[in-house]
Amino acid sequence: MLEVCCLDKDNNIVEHLTQWDVDQYILIGDTGLIKAPAVHFCNTSSSEALVVSSTIEGDKIKAKIPNILLQDGLLIIAYLYVCDPSVSDISAKTKAEIRIPVRPRPKPSSYPYVGDVDYISPSSIEGKMTELLKNKVDKEDGKGLSSNDYTDLDKAEVANIKNKVDIIEGKSLSSNDFTDNYKGELDALAQNLAKKANITDVLTKTNAEEFAPTASYQPATKKYVDDQISTISIPVVDSLKSTSTTSALSANQGKLLNDSKVDKVEGKGLSTNDFTTKYKTQLDNLNENISETVANKVDKDSVLTKTNTDEYSPTSSYHPATKKYVDDLVSNAAGSGGGDMLRGIYDTDKSGVVDDSEKLGGRTPNYYIGVDDYVILDAGSATEVI
Repeated sequence: MLEVCCLDKDNNIVEHLTQWDVDQYILIGDTGLIKAPAVHFCNTSSSEALVVSSTIEGDKIKAKIPNILLQDGLLIIAYLYVCDPSVSDISAKTKAEIRIPVRPRPKPSSYPYVGDVDYISPSSIEGKMTELLKNKVDKEDGKGLSSNDYTDLDKAEVANIKNKVDIIEGKSLSSNDFTDNYKGELDALAQNLAKKANITDVLTKTNAEEFAPTASYQPATKKYVDDQISTISIPVVDSLKSTSTTSALSANQGKLLNDSKVDKVEGKGLSTNDFTTKYKTQLDNLNENISETVANKVDKDSVLTKTNTDEYSPTSSYHPATKKYVDDLVSNAAGSGGGDMLRGIYDTDKSGVVDDSEKLGGRTPNYYIGVDDYVILDAGSATEVI
């Protein structure tokens, strides 16, 4: 037996229907139906039934009672009308008949119903059919509806197959993606390190330790410069070919620089390497080694390397100075003490006396008098020089 009750619009059970009520529903249980049937409503004076679509809520069927039928205080009859597609597309039958009494009462002055369509009319059926036809799929021989919905997500997954990697024996996907950013950081690290110099190979501009250069463009501290200038006693020999060790700055040191240099070879430079296992290991250990590596590096633009070739002048005692800077200061210091006194110019006869200091009026003493040309007179005697 069917279980039947009436509900208001808020799903509250009502004991009975009353004339002029609106938005009332019928709830039917124990129908044994798994699909919502159409429900046909009429009253004892109707010439045709009004068709209303139902819904399934849990194991019950729910359908709205047409407001137009509640305007009459007459018995309302509801028919469960079930289509059977297993027999034919048009096969249908009435499964049950339900009678619902309505208590009559006067019409309220504020009655809200104004003829809204709350049942299936021929025009609404036509509109529904038009909408369904727009969305239908034509039948094709050899094809049928899939038991599983082929969604946009499924389509996207299939499209991604082209991005898959074939399985290779002995290899598997990395647990970490070696992204462009990851590779860029590693490449940038190598470039940055190439711009760095080892702290032990440079003098910083705030250096406070003693260092003595051994080649022309190696840095020298201001203290080194001052000490070199203070010991100047002879002219500076400015020649990298000289082997003198008595000059203010030995040219032999320049020769050592020339002998120890590495010539540039055309077409050679830094090697380009594939991303090898060693390369990956360095990358994996990046976080552990970067602090120690960078801690032993300084920016090249803040130091003078021991192979520097750019001009630089110190401003504090222990700042580095180039050998060129030292050579220039020593040369100036040597030249400022006695002028340009070259023996080959001022002592041409190599007598040890400046040539002009031996003359009077540009002539030697012999020009003016000889030993036999004068006499020594006694005091008080009248003499005349002949």
